[in-house]
Amino acid sequence: MNLEEVILRGLASARPLATSVPAGSLYYSSDSKATDRSDGTNWESFSDGGSLIGISGAIGPPGMDGEDGLDSFIGMAGAVSSGSAGRTLISFNQPNSGSGHNPADSTQYFFLTASSSNPGTTSNGNFGPVMTRDGTVTRVFIKVVIGGTLGSNQNVTFTLHNNTQATSEAITTTGQLTANPSSISNTGMTLAFTAGDVLQVSMTTPAWTTNPTGVFYSFGVEYTPT
Repeated sequence: MNLEEVILRGLASARPLATSVPAGSLYYSSDSKATDRSDGTNWESFSDGGSLIGISGAIGPPGMDGEDGLDSFIGMAGAVSSGSAGRTLISFNQPNSGSGHNPADSTQYFFLTASSSNPGTTSNGNFGPVMTRDGTVTRVFIKVVIGGTLGSNQNVTFTLHNNTQATSEAITTTGQLTANPSSISNTGMTLAFTAGDVLQVSMTTPAWTTNPTGVFYSFGVEYTPT
C-alpha cells in the first residue's frame, strides 16, 4: 500500500466516504485546516484545526566542498601602485595649454620639463618621475589624443631616458599620430634604474606632410622592482 492511498488532502467537500478508504487513512482538509481519520465506517476528528505533517523526504546527497579562494591580485590603482614582488605602474599626463600641443617638424620634445604648459625642447634632469627603489622598466604605454588635425603617416620616435644615469632606450621608432587616439606601446623594455633616478620621455618628430595639432599626451611606465 502506498502512502498516497492512506494520507490524503484536498477540500473538505472533496473528502471521500470513510468506507471507500482503508481504515486508519488520514484526510487533511486544506480549506478548514482539519485532519480526520477513517475507522472504516466514519470519519473521526484527528486534529483540532492543525495541519497535517507529511512524511519527511529522503536526505539528499552532501553538497560539494567549496573551492579555495583565488589568490589575490595586486591591482594598479591610482597614479602609483606597487607590491613587494610584483610589477609597479607609474602614470602621468603632460600638462598642455588649453588647445593642446602643436608639434613642429624635425624637433625633439621632452615631456615633464620645467615648462608648465607644453613639452619642452630642452631636457631637464630634475623633472620627471623619481624612482623610489631599484628596478627595471618592462613596459611603456603612450596614449596620444589629437583634438585638431591628424598627422600624416611619417614615423615618430619616442624614447625613455634615465636622466640620472644618462642612459636611454627607444620605446618606438615607428610611432604615428594618424588616428585619434593614437596608441603606442613597448612591452619588451629593459631600461634599468636605481632609487632616486629620474626618468623622462622624449618625442622626436619627422618632417610631416601634415602636422598634427591640438595634441595631448598620457604615459604609463611599468617596472619590476629588484
